[in-house]
Amino acid sequence: MTRAHSFSSLKGERPSLKARKRRVTLLKEPAFLYTGKVKLKWTAFPLILVIALLPQSLWAVGEQMGTFEFSEFSLSPRARVQEPSTGGFELRESWIGFEWKRDESLSGEISFGTADLVEPAIWYPALTGQVQMVQATVKAKTPYFDVRAGLLPIPIGYEGAFPEWEWSLPETRVRHQRWFTRRDYGVELKAETKPWMTSLTVYNGESGSNLDQKMWVAGLWRYLNPQGYGLLMTAQVGRTDEKSTTGSLASTTDFGFQFDPNDSAKFRHGSLAVYRKWKRHLVLLEGGRGEILQGDEKNPYAWGHLDICANLGGDLNLLMRYEHSQANTKEESTVMKSTGLGISVSSADRLSMVTLWANKNTESPERQNDEALLIFRLNSNFL
Repeated sequence: MTRAHSFSSLKGERPSLKARKRRVTLLKEPAFLYTGKVKLKWTAFPLILVIALLPQSLWAVGEQMGTFEFSEFSLSPRARVQEPSTGGFELRESWIGFEWKRDESLSGEISFGTADLVEPAIWYPALTGQVQMVQATVKAKTPYFDVRAGLLPIPIGYEGAFPEWEWSLPETRVRHQRWFTRRDYGVELKAETKPWMTSLTVYNGESGSNLDQKMWVAGLWRYLNPQGYGLLMTAQVGRTDEKSTTGSLASTTDFGFQFDPNDSAKFRHGSLAVYRKWKRHLVLLEGGRGEILQGDEKNPYAWGHLDICANLGGDLNLLMRYEHSQANTKEESTVMKSTGLGISVSSADRLSMVTLWANKNTESPERQNDEALLIFRLNSNFL
């Protein structure tokens, strides 16, 4: 990854005309440069104009603007075919990000991506749109813990604890159906002393405008040793109000939750995952349970899945999953079982991957909704 432009520390008196000319000469190099077969150049004139218009105070003693750079990107177009005779193409889990860094103790990041990355939980109406701001955080490191504030990922379950580019298999059905918050506005405190890590996140819950003025809390505790054996626990509690939940699809027959969107509610949810991840292999067993409290009623829901990713040699992987979920454990008709099987092939440099994936879905009453996906992934991180 190549670094974009940076502003180094400006100390002492305002530089001489000769020194300033030398700076401008250096800026004539392309601000963005990809060192592969194709080179992309971005004119430096806008940057020079910005510097020329900077206020005089930026030349003060000890002033430092830090480093601004392209940080990462992920692109994932896909084709989906579903019974009885539907299908199409879509772009999901895709974004481009930038980072500003003053030093090791203070930085910020901003990313833009597809709307699915900031979809609210099922308790709220779905968002519409194509490209959204999907992350915007200020990060500060202290001797005791790290702090992030802004629009940030919410660590619920195994998939919420790791970035999308790091997933070995396609997203689970419950995550696709928005059982959990993906990203939201809030603040996170995180402390790590290997092999242990813990975090606490306070956030709005709505992944957008805070209409109900309620807050949610999520906690994560993780153990991961050098051999790749891990234990992950997550939990969340929160409240909703009819101001923000009116229009929710959670109680429709497609989802089956016992939830009244026109009344306030309390939520609590917990999950436990045991896994081992080494080289290109993954074995993961995860289960979770939650409760919706409205009035005197307590309506539980549950889910779980077993994931296996086995490297068959070279860049070929075999993918398997069994998933079980129940939106209302009091109603057998809400049981959903899904068996998935697929293969993935990555490029030699591990920056791109193609996945062929098929799901056999079983419900009561039976519905025709088995599906197959062809997923392309291009990423700036090793897959």
